[in-house]
Amino acid sequence: MCPVNAYLRWSIKDAPNAANPAFFPPLATISQYVDVMDYIRCLVGIDHIGIGSDFTLGDPPDLGGTSLPVPSFVYPPEMLYYSQSLEYVQNFNQVMNLPVLRAELLRRGYSFVDIAKIFGGNWMRVFRGAWNA
Repeated sequence: MCPVNAYLRWSIKDAPNAANPAFFPPLATISQYVDVMDYIRCLVGIDHIGIGSDFTLGDPPDLGGTSLPVPSFVYPPEMLYYSQSLEYVQNFNQVMNLPVLRAELLRRGYSFVDIAKIFGGNWMRVFRGAWNA
């Protein structure tokens, strides 16, 4: 699950306004991000949820740089509006914000085992299977 605001808040109907910051939707909340995790958990189960933060795309914001992708990479307007940086979920835009996500998951009743799966355990299981390790 990628916490990029456009993936959570934008739809195809927003594409005509993609070049106008006045029409950008407000940032998604951590609660809205976890709403999607809840949906996936109900749909296919906890073993299919993992964080795909993209915090390390380019120069991550937690290192003080810009998070713009390489210039040859172009997002279609219905996927992401043009801006000076990727917009992430409120209070979840750096690696150091993982405790904010953990707190919301605990508040919703996710177990420590579930959280460990979301925070990397599921990725490790998939990698072991893919790499036959």
